[in-house]
This record gives sequence, C-alpha cells and structure tokens, in this order.
Amino acid sequence: MVNEIVFADSSVAFVGEFSESDVERFCRSIDVGKIFVITDENVDKHIASSFSLGPKRTIKPGEASKSIEEWSNIQNWLAESGADRDSCVLAIGGGVVTDLAGFAAATYMRGIEWIAIATSLMAQLDAAHGGKTGIDLPSGKNLVGSFHMPRAVWCNPKHLETLPGRELRNGLAEAIKYGYIFQPQLLEQLKANPPPYEPIVKTCIELKAKVVRADPRERTGQRAVLNFGHTVAHAIESAMHYQGILHGEAVMIGMIVEAKIGTRLGISDPELPDSLKRMAEVCRLPMELPKILSAKILVDAMKNDKKASNGRLAMSLLERVGECRLVKDIDESIVQEVLESA
Repeated sequence: MVNEIVFADSSVAFVGEFSESDVERFCRSIDVGKIFVITDENVDKHIASSFSLGPKRTIKPGEASKSIEEWSNIQNWLAESGADRDSCVLAIGGGVVTDLAGFAAATYMRGIEWIAIATSLMAQLDAAHGGKTGIDLPSGKNLVGSFHMPRAVWCNPKHLETLPGRELRNGLAEAIKYGYIFQPQLLEQLKANPPPYEPIVKTCIELKAKVVRADPRERTGQRAVLNFGHTVAHAIESAMHYQGILHGEAVMIGMIVEAKIGTRLGISDPELPDSLKRMAEVCRLPMELPKILSAKILVDAMKNDKKASNGRLAMSLLERVGECRLVKDIDESIVQEVLESA
C-alpha cells in the first residue's frame, strides 16, 4: 500500500513500494513532456539504472557536487539535450541529488517541473520534501537556492536496503530532530533495533507537511523550527569543507550544542543536552565537535547562516521536548563560550 501525503502547491509525497510505471503514469497525469533524470554514481548502480524514463546525467556522490560548477553543467546538459518549458527533471538519489536537481529545475527556463525518488533515509524523511533547493558556496551551505516544490516525492522503503549502516544512522539524526521538536513518541521508535523505518518516514513527512503548509516560504518563523541543530551543523560542514562528516552527523552534534546554548540562555530545559546525548548513543551518532575546529571558526561560519541578521546569530532552540522556537539576536560570546567547552 502506498500512502499519500499532500504538501502545498500541488505537491505530494508517496510512501510505499512503487514501480517505474507508477512514476510514468504520474508524469502523464500532470501532463509533463520529456523527462530528464539526474542521479549519482552510487545510486545509479543500485536503483537509477533500472529507470529508463529519459536522458540521464550522473554526478559524483557527496556534498561537493552541490556546487555552482555542477549546477552550470546540468543547465548546459538540459539545454543541449533539448529540454523545454514542458520538460520535467526526475531526481533519483539522496539529499545532495534532490537539492541540486531541484535547484536546476527551479532555474532552467525560469522554472520547470521536477519530481524526486528519494533513496536515502535522510532524503525520504526530510531533505527531499518541502521545496528547499540549492547549492553550497565555500563560505556556507545552501547559500544559493530557491523555494521550488517538487510535484511528487516517491519514498520506497525497499531502497533503504541498499544503504550502508553509516548512511542509515545519518538519516536517523533528522528523525531524532522531529521527535524532539514535535513528537516525543518517535524517540521510542528510534530505540528499536532496527527501527521501523517506513512508519518513521511517514510520520516525519506528515509533520513536515503540516509546517510547510503553514509557512511554505519560511516567512513567519514557523518553518524555522525545522532548523533545530542546523545552525551549528551547517557551520561544522562549511568549516570542514563538506568532507569527513555527513549532514546528519553534524546535525546530531548541532542539536546537542544548541541545547547547551539554550540552557546557557535560560531558554532550554537543563536536562536536554544529556537527553540528546543518550539518543545519539542509542543511534550510534557522534556527540562531540571535531577537534580540528575552533570556536571562532564556527562562530564566523554561523554569521553566514540564512537565519542570521545584521551579523547577529539566530537559532531554533528547544524549550523542552515538543516545544521549539526561533530565537534571534543571540550574543555570540555566549555561543563561543559553549563551543569552547563542548
């Protein structure tokens, strides 16, 4: 059985087993023209090679592919391959592929349709949904991008069987985030070995869809709560030049650090940092900042975060489990003190 979850702007997520013919029928139903497939080398070996819906471009796996250069290469490939305004981009892969391919679709001929087949746990429960597309700059993650909703995101739990253990654990970090900001019951599911991935994915998508429908372009602050842990996480990834650490690993560390910052500010429950550490231990995720990063480097990177304003830091901080809010004008000296002791 395939579950259907509706987002904003005629966008839908499907969770369950599906075939290439299901995707093809959906494309016909929304009346798109030629389909252009974008995937990466790893996904192509296991999944994308079985899809033959149109011309295919295969990128190198990893965050380094979310670059201006690769975006430009895709734009040229679409033009040279005859893509027009009725065409559709089909992204098959994890968060890197969906971010990049979605942004390529958002900017080609001022915007064409796109669809995703999310193949990683990270992409299935969070990254592929909600219409945030973009690429990285050396000075920060996702600094160039656009809100461009996919018409559909397909999530097949069978695809998770192709993932190495580290990639599965990487995705669990985002599920932990949803548990802490919205639904504590999720945290109990995550303690199972193995966790029940399909219901976890479905729950996280439903939670995200509710927030996106209320604040599709992150203008009211409601959607910003989904960034819990991400201010510190993006700073870590940027400072490490997107090498040596996965996004979810950085988010897990970021949630712990931001809980400590919230405690220091008198906003967060003092028990939150230790609670998050226990979840990190259960899911075998890192808990400590990489030793090579200094507090100053991280604070400087945070100033490029999209939530920052006039050089003042902002973070989505937990008050307690189930309650999270965007906090602005955070004193950077407090952040530096927490980072130095983390």
